Amino acid sequence: MPNVYKTLRVLIVDADKFSRDLIKDVLDSLGFESKKISCMWDGTEALEGLRTVKVDIVFCARNMGSIDGVDFVRTLRDPKESPAPGVPIVFCSRQLDRHLVEEIRAVGVNEVVAKPITIKAIESRVRALLEKPRPFLKITDYVGPDRRRVDNDNVPVERRAQKHDTSQAPHKTVDI
Repeated sequence: MPNVYKTLRVLIVDADKFSRDLIKDVLDSLGFESKKISCMWDGTEALEGLRTVKVDIVFCARNMGSIDGVDFVRTLRDPKESPAPGVPIVFCSRQLDRHLVEEIRAVGVNEVVAKPITIKAIESRVRALLEKPRPFLKITDYVGPDRRRVDNDNVPVERRAQKHDTSQAPHKTVDI
């Protein structure tokens, strides 16, 4: 897998320089090429930059200068406004409460990483993006990756669609 990493172009958007540098260092250690990793602190500038530079993965944070991370993802997923509505997005945040996770999932984030960042967390999210990408959906009220994670090898059988023979089922009696 690391040979594939060398071909990928990554954008990291985070107002915190330490977080940007840490994610970049982790990606470098995983085999990504440094010259293909761009770092920006401001979400509005990142959206403009995406109009001229194609990227394969975006790492973004909640705090990104002039724009909130949720609004950044919402704008990036909007096919009318975005230069790259289908790019995979990894959202990184220190505070990942249930409300935020539901909100970022609703706007189209592919993967989530809790800060502080670890090599294992970044690698597992990148592998998930590459090895098990979820279908990208464009429906009336949502544009983004399918929010359901389905392991196609272990898909449960839809039992409601099957007819069951109940003629031989034992009858249970209950004394009252």
